[in-house]
Amino acid sequence: MMLVRLATSEDIPQLVQMRWDFSEEEHANNVVTFEEFIQICSEFLLKAIQSGDWYIWIAEFDGSLVSHMYLQLIHKVPRPGKSSDPYYGYVTNV
Repeated sequence: MMLVRLATSEDIPQLVQMRWDFSEEEHANNVVTFEEFIQICSEFLLKAIQSGDWYIWIAEFDGSLVSHMYLQLIHKVPRPGKSSDPYYGYVTNV
């Protein structure tokens, strides 16, 4: 059965691997190794999950991540007479 849920810190290793695989065609030009990327991306994802400004939705099938979607909330500068909604949403990696 397919399960769609918010990512947790336990999902970070699979998310890092998916991000690396997603960029596979660019690996020839990489200036970082996979081991370096694990550190960089894991730190980013942990901060993102804890921040409240990122929502990382994942689709899980039989315990494995099969898809993901990142949504970052971007705080807007208030303007008089405009919507009081304080955010834009930036969607990436669907």
